[in-house]
Amino acid sequence: MLFRSLFLFAFAVAASGPVGAQSPITIEEFEGIELLTYEEIARQDPPYPFEAEVEACLEQDRLARGIGAHCIGLLGKYCPQEVPSRGVMGALACSTYMTQFWNKRLQTAYAETLDRYQALDRAHPDADPRAPLFESLQARWQAWRAAKCEFAFRADARRSHWRAMDKAACYYKLTAIRALELEQVNAAGME
Repeated sequence: MLFRSLFLFAFAVAASGPVGAQSPITIEEFEGIELLTYEEIARQDPPYPFEAEVEACLEQDRLARGIGAHCIGLLGKYCPQEVPSRGVMGALACSTYMTQFWNKRLQTAYAETLDRYQALDRAHPDADPRAPLFESLQARWQAWRAAKCEFAFRADARRSHWRAMDKAACYYKLTAIRALELEQVNAAGME
């Protein structure tokens, strides 16, 4: 039990990474959490029991004029209990699951942002169209994310099988941050 708690604690801290101010995570935060199973996180449409906790964290951070970057690591504490015994494959499975959660939010925020730019383009036909620029920006961001995360994998001097976790954590963090950026743009509105 202690090993599991320490592993999950370390994973949540590592997953949240050095983006934005970090709230300290305590071992007590892991008590009473109903952990997910590998079967649950591998499903096509997995459960996200932490959505309310993430939303509450984001709301608090937005009140402090942040974008919620320190909230992205909350998900790690829900990883399956078997993660420590499964090594890198367990960690990758959990990281992939967390990336899926943030990617779902990213796709929703992207669609909302694009819809807004398309509406602005229709309302102001004489202005430079914004929607195609935004689509191009998002495509370039996706290419940048892929290149940055591939670099994280290839540049790891350890050359161990754990370097795959560097790449997975990179995708997780960057996807979460981009989702939060677009959500903030949508919350602020556009003119």
